[in-house]
Amino acid sequence: MVASWSFVGEPGSQTMTAAATMASGVTAGPVSRSAALVVASGVGSINSSGWATTSSLDSTKYYTFSVTPPAGCVLDLSSLAIDAKSSSTGPTLAVVATSADSFGQTASVSTSAASTGNLSVAGASGMVELRVFGYSAPSTGGTMRIQNTLSLTGSVH
Repeated sequence: MVASWSFVGEPGSQTMTAAATMASGVTAGPVSRSAALVVASGVGSINSSGWATTSSLDSTKYYTFSVTPPAGCVLDLSSLAIDAKSSSTGPTLAVVATSADSFGQTASVSTSAASTGNLSVAGASGMVELRVFGYSAPSTGGTMRIQNTLSLTGSVH
């Protein structure tokens, strides 16, 4: 595991959630929401409304976090385990993307149960930002939260 975040005990409306664990030398940034989302409460999570109601993602509406390898090392990322949950009017679709390819490739993740998105980041020598986009919401008032835990798998070498 490269890094993990725990949302246990969080109110949902917090600005950010710091990483709980990191591989030796790795710097993991906090999980936060983009400025285009609306803060929502939801115990044990980071929660937001204002998600895209269109059938394609809105590049301004996402959760974000980053990982950086130690100096002189490179980072490979293979998967993201996420427990995302939408309300009945929240996003029905979600994907994860990375800055390694300017958020071009996406991997689907569930909005109703814990799931794993496959990542293909190899040889990153600097910070890699990850974004979780939610979209296709029946209503902008619907919410999507990341709850329980979030973890990033890969290797540092």
